[in-house]
Amino acid sequence: METVGTLFINPDRLADCRDMVEDELRELIANALKSAYAPHEVLVAISELTAEELGPTIGLTSIH
Repeated sequence: METVGTLFINPDRLADCRDMVEDELRELIANALKSAYAPHEVLVAISELTAEELGPTIGLTSIH
C-alpha cells in the first residue's frame, strides 16, 4: 500500500481507478492540445481543477 502524506492508497484500487478514467482523460488532453494549449498549460489546468474539486473531500486545504 502506498502512502501520500497520511493518505493510504490501495494499489489495486488505484490501478482500477486509473483504468476507468484513462480514456476520458486522454480525450480531454487531446481536445485541449487541439485547441492550441501547450502541454504544460493542460497539465497545470487539470492539476489545479483536480485539487480544487477533490482536495476538500480528502481534507487537503491546498496542494498547489
